[in-house]
Amino acid sequence: MSNKKVADICSCLKEQANKLKIIMLGQAVRRFTTSAVRSSHYSEGPGQNLPFSVQNKWRLLGMMVVFFGSGFAFPFVVVRHQLLKK
Repeated sequence: MSNKKVADICSCLKEQANKLKIIMLGQAVRRFTTSAVRSSHYSEGPGQNLPFSVQNKWRLLGMMVVFFGSGFAFPFVVVRHQLLKK
């Protein structure tokens, strides 16, 4: 065999190996995501998928006032700080 034929065969094998690696990676990711979804054991129902409790409406109201109030007040606090700065 000539060196050109050997080089062509090697490059062809490398391309096929790269394609195979990509396919195997895709399959591994797909297997992982489906098994992760299948193995999750979260309770079902309204309010169960939230990171806070919605059972006590007054506590929820307080949390929402603090969360949204801090976001609303932030620009005013920054402006006041800049005006008082010397």
